[in-house]
Amino acid sequence: MRNLIKSRIEKIIQECKNESIQHIISISFTVIAVMGMLMVGGALYLRFINSTESMVSENNKSMLEQVNLNLDSYLRNMMKVSDATYYNVIKKKDLSTDSINKEMDLLYETNKDLLISICVFSEKGEVVAASPIGQLKSSVDPRESEWFSKALNKKENLHFSTPHVQNLFVDPDYKYRWVVSLSRGVELTNNKKITSGVLLVDMNFSGIEQICRNVNVGKSGYVYLVDGEGEIIYHPRQQLIYSNLIEENNKIAATYEDGNHTETFQGENRLVTIKTVGYTGWKIVGITPMADITSDYNQMSIFAAFIMFFAIFILVFLNMFVSSRIANPIRSLEKSVKKLENGVKDVNISISGSYEIQHLGKAIRSMVNQMHTLMDNIVIEQEAKRKSELNALQEQINPHFLYNTLDSIIWMIENENYDGAIIMVTALARLFRISLSKGKNIITVRDEIEHVRNYLTIQNIRYKINSHIVLKQVKKLLI
Repeated sequence: MRNLIKSRIEKIIQECKNESIQHIISISFTVIAVMGMLMVGGALYLRFINSTESMVSENNKSMLEQVNLNLDSYLRNMMKVSDATYYNVIKKKDLSTDSINKEMDLLYETNKDLLISICVFSEKGEVVAASPIGQLKSSVDPRESEWFSKALNKKENLHFSTPHVQNLFVDPDYKYRWVVSLSRGVELTNNKKITSGVLLVDMNFSGIEQICRNVNVGKSGYVYLVDGEGEIIYHPRQQLIYSNLIEENNKIAATYEDGNHTETFQGENRLVTIKTVGYTGWKIVGITPMADITSDYNQMSIFAAFIMFFAIFILVFLNMFVSSRIANPIRSLEKSVKKLENGVKDVNISISGSYEIQHLGKAIRSMVNQMHTLMDNIVIEQEAKRKSELNALQEQINPHFLYNTLDSIIWMIENENYDGAIIMVTALARLFRISLSKGKNIITVRDEIEHVRNYLTIQNIRYKINSHIVLKQVKKLLI
């Protein structure tokens, strides 16, 4: 695996060597920018997810806290009714001589929006006083009710029942309403004797229902209420649950501590928020399906992807623009250098781009100018050297030629060949006159031809003389 990665990296490096600087810069900047954006975008997306879940959790807590306050206020009103009935009415009356129906009717009228009925029972289950109706059904024995037994067994406590239809009394209107019963043990005074009894306050369940119904915990979230044992007090789908058409995880929810929890129920991931209602032991349960939370993620993902692709497009465009601004001056400078390599003498070195590239262009232009100056100087020096060498050679040749020519003239005079001597002297004079040329290095073609003719004349006479001398020497040797 390591060798494969190494070979791939080497291949990429090799391919990059053959690419233009503009391509390398644009690709590199784009890759780095895209990677940076992906990392930043991913981090922001994860932060968004965490913050959204945290925000939803905190929002659910706040909503359930408000529900708890409203429910606590509602229950406290019921407790105040119970306390007022007990301490201000029952404890101050001797039931053998005093009636408490008037006071109970007044309490009922004052709180009739919240109450269904108020009733005081003896320990035998008989109605002592009730409002607004107090005739028990013949088939009903209050002592068999759970709220009755709890109140007698624990007289110091208030007991809240689960929702139920109150059917203790004969209602001429046949309106049997859903209630939550608040019961407590009381002491009844009859003929100055204290006996036990039960005070029952039936709260209108619609009040609790209204408090819990209007809570918003997400698109498809809801709030329900259970007692300490997990029995449902309120649920928006209570009838369906009682009909066994749907199920709720209320038993498990009753075991949760206050706060936020995540659970999977019937294949659905849910955020569960718990809040305990103080002294009652009830628990408010807020349910928010995780799908409600994550549904915003998809929209956020699409929006983030659109922004990211748009930003990448802008970055690619900017990278291309910046890389061209960097690469074009370098490319122009490269073309100028290639022309120099191909032997073009007069090349206009491009000077543009950033400060560094301009400085490089100026340096190359200065170098080219210096190179041209050096080449011109070398040419001048070589020409001067060649002329000096020719002059030196000519100076070496001329004395030798002159001496030989003069020897030939002397020999001709000695042998009385005056005509030949005159011709050679004349040719020699003309030769030197043209050679001097008044100090000029360049002469006309006609003078050059005359110069050659005089030289050949001298040489022709010389070689003839030399041949005569050789023959004469040979003859002397033969004699």
